[in-house]
Amino acid sequence: MILRTLGRTLVLTLLPAGLFATAASAHVQLVTVTMSNYSFAPATMDLLAGSDYQLHLVNTTNKGHDFSAPELFADSTVAPDDRAKVKDGSVEVDAGATVDIRFTPGRKGTYKFRCTHFLHATFGMTGTATVE
Repeated sequence: MILRTLGRTLVLTLLPAGLFATAASAHVQLVTVTMSNYSFAPATMDLLAGSDYQLHLVNTTNKGHDFSAPELFADSTVAPDDRAKVKDGSVEVDAGATVDIRFTPGRKGTYKFRCTHFLHATFGMTGTATVE
């Protein structure tokens, strides 16, 4: 639900179940991260604290990967419908699958992310999210 004024009229907008928005920001920005053999593309993300994002994780390989960013998720608000997808700060993405996580970063900082599958980070599957 979003409340806003339009001229002298107060407008109440009911959002469909599952849509993540706040009164401050009804616009959700899409950030697509492709997971390939031992890399994330992009490997860097620039985010704004207080802005709503949909993290679209795309696994293009025939093996599973995860997006592990425990500090980023701990300092963010994850949409209620997506909280179960984040386990211990990680999102598992099966081979050839996609997963969407809606979240709002809450604090400025630099956050590391990586794939925690055996040796994937060692082979270069790491990245950084900077929240301004």
